[in-house]
Amino acid sequence: MEVFESITDFSPPTEGLAIFIGKADALHLGHIALINETIELADELKAASGILSLIPDPANPMNEPIAHQFVLTSDERREFLSNWPVTYLIYQKMTRNFTDLSAEDFVVKILHGKMNVKGIVVGWDFRFGKERQGDAEFLKKMADELGFRVRIIEPVMLDGVPIKTSRIKEIIEAGDFREAQKLLGYPFFASGIVGPGKGLGHKIGFPTANIKIPFEKILPRRGVYIARGLFDSSCYWGLANLGTRPTFEQKGELLIEIWLKDFEGDLVGKKIKVEFFKFLRDEIKFESISKLVEQMEKDKISLLDFIAETHK
Repeated sequence: MEVFESITDFSPPTEGLAIFIGKADALHLGHIALINETIELADELKAASGILSLIPDPANPMNEPIAHQFVLTSDERREFLSNWPVTYLIYQKMTRNFTDLSAEDFVVKILHGKMNVKGIVVGWDFRFGKERQGDAEFLKKMADELGFRVRIIEPVMLDGVPIKTSRIKEIIEAGDFREAQKLLGYPFFASGIVGPGKGLGHKIGFPTANIKIPFEKILPRRGVYIARGLFDSSCYWGLANLGTRPTFEQKGELLIEIWLKDFEGDLVGKKIKVEFFKFLRDEIKFESISKLVEQMEKDKISLLDFIAETHK
């Protein structure tokens, strides 16, 4: 899969392109249905397949602030899709210039002219162009005029409700990871490179791997979670703290610190994925280190109970 940071950078294939257009920032079950439809359409048209992932621009007042944080970061999307039979992943920031394009210009000049699109797959609620003038029906009309195919996909439903990224974000922020996993098709996770710590975890018997979180990643509330750490094809259950370590620092940096049960070794410099499963408690400032250790031993018992219940 080739990745392009903008439409401007993209060189269209001579055989044409079948493309799914949307934010695609969660790659949830609804997005997966759209991607599978795109791959199928590309095969029918003997064209390359692609995803045009639209990225909200914080500088553009057209975009809501919540839209600037994603279930999957750009890097996580790349990794998620790396083994899929998709030829191209094209990012496009929704700058003011981009959102000021009329719906007709977007189709004629960008999709048809610049990208050599032969087929387009969109969701039923897709809107585009200046002031969101264009919709799926307008796209079908333009397709008839320009000679490409359009497939409009109805929403994937779960328990009678459409699967939507906005709903998933609310569920993640509320800490309902079981429901989030049902909608996503995979456990909610955050990933990053393990940075050097101060060794405080080692001193109290709970050594942790520390991970900085990019601003663009949506996160649940601060606190302690039952989690799993995945790296180097290995997987360990553990306890993850999302917060600023108030017991040790007055103005700590927001980090994920994960203690991995049954793991011994140094993870500094390694990429780790932290999957979230259950909220245990809020992050608080303990009056002493001994009180913190006492609470962490209780958290460890909760983890063991969860593992035992999970493997029944």
